[in-house]
Amino acid sequence: MAHRIKPLLEPSGYLMSILLLGVALSAKGATTPTWKLEGESSKIELVGVAEDRKAVAEVGHFDANVDLNLKNPSASSVVVIVDAASITTGDATIDAMLHGRKWFKVERYPEIVFRSTEILGPSEGKMSIEGELSVLDTTREVVVPMEIEQAESRIHVQGSLELDRTDYDVGQAAWRSDDTVEHEVKVVFDLTLVR
Repeated sequence: MAHRIKPLLEPSGYLMSILLLGVALSAKGATTPTWKLEGESSKIELVGVAEDRKAVAEVGHFDANVDLNLKNPSASSVVVIVDAASITTGDATIDAMLHGRKWFKVERYPEIVFRSTEILGPSEGKMSIEGELSVLDTTREVVVPMEIEQAESRIHVQGSLELDRTDYDVGQAAWRSDDTVEHEVKVVFDLTLVR
């Protein structure tokens, strides 16, 4: 499923988008029911700081396989796959660098993947998903907190996750330093799921 998001607010935010992917919610292997992302109402953004300014990058294409049972979360699973080349800032020069060998290396690593290992909740409209986020050739365990609201055959999920891009070796050579682009990246997601 493809999602086109509005252009990036700050070109330098491309650096942040790297880690975004990882993120948001994801997992694998559950029972029932099966949910699908709803088109344009679902989005993922990477928010960071570049050159002392807020920088935002967006994911244009991502897909999710969601088997979510709110009555039995432990039987649920989520897998989110991000097309790394679709992480863009709206600036062709910056995007080329972002997709290149010092950042996402999209030719070698075309996808960023999150797979759930355990789903906790829901409790008072909150839920968290523990899982593994794979960016480039590094996989790390993360916990994704979120707010969840269900209305009949629709579920609205939103939240954010803070990551350190250097944990995934994103931003190499001179970009390893946080002099220009800070290491911390926040992955912000707002997703609508339908049966």
